[in-house]
Amino acid sequence: MTKEEVQGRVLQNGKPLELSKFMWDDSANIFATSVPDLVIDFQGIANCTFTTGSSCTFRTEWGCAFKTGWCCTFKTAGDCTFKTGPYCIFETGNWCTFNTRGLCTFNTRGQCTFKTGNGCTFTTGDSCVWVVDDVKYPFAPLFIMGSQWPVNVYRPGYLKIGCEDRTFEEWGRDAEKVAKEEEVSPEVLEEYLGLIEVAKVWAKQKGWLLPL
Repeated sequence: MTKEEVQGRVLQNGKPLELSKFMWDDSANIFATSVPDLVIDFQGIANCTFTTGSSCTFRTEWGCAFKTGWCCTFKTAGDCTFKTGPYCIFETGNWCTFNTRGLCTFNTRGQCTFKTGNGCTFTTGDSCVWVVDDVKYPFAPLFIMGSQWPVNVYRPGYLKIGCEDRTFEEWGRDAEKVAKEEEVSPEVLEEYLGLIEVAKVWAKQKGWLLPL
């Protein structure tokens, strides 16, 4: 594609992005810009590489690589590689690799590899791998959405509720103190004590009850 043809596929505020604001290498299908808030539609084109700012939306085919800022949305075919900031949403095919900072949502078809921060949500097919603290696991970290805060076992031995991050032992000691500081109702405290127990059972089954 020529740069002018690419321009018709990259919109900002509903208008084609100015030619001077992006780079396009047609020999290698490389698109690069620092501009945020783009809608990029590369349907029918595979094996592209994208470097962008934040809050972009992508629709592409297979074999693409992405390096973006935060809060992007991706809808792609398989065999793609992503390195992004947080708050991103991914809907992909198989054989994808993700390296993100956390607080992302993944909906994939399987045989994928994830390396993320905490607070992520996963819906996947089979044969996926999660890398936590440089260790590979065949299961995703636990994420439960309670009535007020998420409950997340994001690494062995650690449970995060909202912004409060503690070991299971510390939660056993501090849960009521934290509830008092947050001024939660007795009903909410009872709910989260129950969720802590659910998380503890899950962590014990997975060998994640104690920090490594």
